Amino acid sequence: MRLKVHSEQSVSRKVNTMEFKRTEYLCPYNPAPLFGELFTPDDGQDSHPLIIISHGMYYSHEMTAGSALALVRHGFACYTFDYRGCSYTNRSGGDLLSCSILTERDELVAVIDHFAAQKSIDPNRIFIIGQSLGGVVAALAAARRPAQVSKMILMYPAFHAFDAMAQTYPSVEAVPEVIENYLGIPGLTLGGMFITDILKCQFDDEIRPYDHPVLVIHGTADELVPLSYVEKAAASYSQSRLLVIPEAGHGFQVDDTTVNDVVDFLNE
Repeated sequence: MRLKVHSEQSVSRKVNTMEFKRTEYLCPYNPAPLFGELFTPDDGQDSHPLIIISHGMYYSHEMTAGSALALVRHGFACYTFDYRGCSYTNRSGGDLLSCSILTERDELVAVIDHFAAQKSIDPNRIFIIGQSLGGVVAALAAARRPAQVSKMILMYPAFHAFDAMAQTYPSVEAVPEVIENYLGIPGLTLGGMFITDILKCQFDDEIRPYDHPVLVIHGTADELVPLSYVEKAAASYSQSRLLVIPEAGHGFQVDDTTVNDVVDFLNE
């Protein structure tokens, strides 16, 4: 694992102003299509590399659009979508009582499979960006599809979730069927499977099959996910680097501060 601390020199380049198209896009899935938006460079090319963005817990395709807007101008098609149930806008349907990191993993795998078969997408350049708990989901999905996902970026990935859940619930039997107002958020009511699937997951073993390059981005002011968990996860990959953003908290998107590092990593 290589460690890099972000410096202001990496944001000194000219801002890219490439034109793009933004359209609603339903990705086939059973029992219902996954709702998302596809950002496509308007550059006359027949196919483009694709970045699939995996949003965090109770986020949405809308909340990750900022990352897509930053990256599509650099020639990448980007797909942002809602996970079923665990999305703020919930445009993909489903409900909070029946979602977990494993249902989201299966949905992300379906998205990867779908776009890998599209002529408008370069099948050799499909990337995933996973944010917060969406980073955990991305790591699990990429390990299921290492041949299709050529590189992965994990932004402030919530790898602490496994210990946090184990501290709260010492066994699967201790998990209630319904957890109301999770994390103190009114209305955020989860089903017990959300917790039990995390407790049962053998995460280190699950992610090991992915052996392509991984960039992990984390902020020094992240009060939710300790840097030590991110360092440990990054070290578990055979090809990884850790980019530390001074003073950055939890929840930032790809923006002027990080876009050049991301683009350089994907284009290497």
